[in-house]
Amino acid sequence: MAQINTNLSQQIHQTQSSDPDLMRNIPEVPWFPSYLNELDEMGNVMMHIDEEEAKDHPSFADPVYRQRRIDIGKSSLDYKMGTPIPYLKYKPEENKTWEYIFKTLRPLQEKYMCDSFNKSFEKMVDTGIVKPNEIPQLQDLNEYLIKETNFRLKPVPGILSQREFLNALGLRVFCCTQFIRHHTMPEYTPEPDIIHELLGHVATFSDPDFCDLSQQIGLQSCGTSEENIKKLGAVFWYTVEFGVCKQDNGLKVYGAGIGASIKEIKYFGEGKMELRPFNPFEELNLDLQLQNLQPRYYVTESFKDACDILTSYGNQLHRPFKASFNKQKHMIETDRKVKLIKVEEAPVIF
Repeated sequence: MAQINTNLSQQIHQTQSSDPDLMRNIPEVPWFPSYLNELDEMGNVMMHIDEEEAKDHPSFADPVYRQRRIDIGKSSLDYKMGTPIPYLKYKPEENKTWEYIFKTLRPLQEKYMCDSFNKSFEKMVDTGIVKPNEIPQLQDLNEYLIKETNFRLKPVPGILSQREFLNALGLRVFCCTQFIRHHTMPEYTPEPDIIHELLGHVATFSDPDFCDLSQQIGLQSCGTSEENIKKLGAVFWYTVEFGVCKQDNGLKVYGAGIGASIKEIKYFGEGKMELRPFNPFEELNLDLQLQNLQPRYYVTESFKDACDILTSYGNQLHRPFKASFNKQKHMIETDRKVKLIKVEEAPVIF
């Protein structure tokens, strides 16, 4: 690991401890953002589709679509946190893809998603931010979420590393793509697109309990080891992406990976899946199924119950400091001074 060539570690982390040993022995930990403007350093790599390994990708044989993906990605490269997210003019065929998925998916969501999701989604529709026949603009949704839960969106051009993605959640920020899947395959996307982000994730970020759950995972990821990042990435996968919770003596979906996929939510509705209680202490499969239907879902009593479990789980993951969120300053604080070290980790699809 190469040390980051800035003085951020001296600027960010002023220890709140009076323990002289903590003051003398400063641990080196992987770099993480503590202020919103430090997120500007993350997510600025354009997504690359390898021609040899991704010949089944819908855009492989469509150079016009590939260029469109590049152009949309470039629009977020220079974005700075705290500034308005630039509006995009989506093409008619892109809006038609959105409309098809919206009108097909919403009845399934109303049937199988949890009450919190559906109430939040309908509120966004009622305000006019989300429309059935037009792709929403991130800036409108960003303003809405900030008012509702102090969560916010960061446009990114491609896939981030697990560490980058999870770290941003610690600052109550969701990194969001803006491109839309290929119009010839509207029910399939090999990586998260704006349909997955907005029809799956964004409504849940207007629920305070869900925001706390997501942020708890993010705070646990800050400055932790690569091994722990993989564990927390799996926790995110089995909750925020594919989580199921109890409701009215039945089961409902809160995970975006189920809720934003026509195929996956129908699979849930068939009731043929394997269900297990969510308990990362006893079971945590790190071999994630990225492109196929999930072999099993993990069930929690509620968002809050999942958050409590995650807090306990995070406390037993080794890390030489504790991180907390200062709501007044909107920053991540540590209980001791740490030296931040730059690390390079491969991007992962969420």
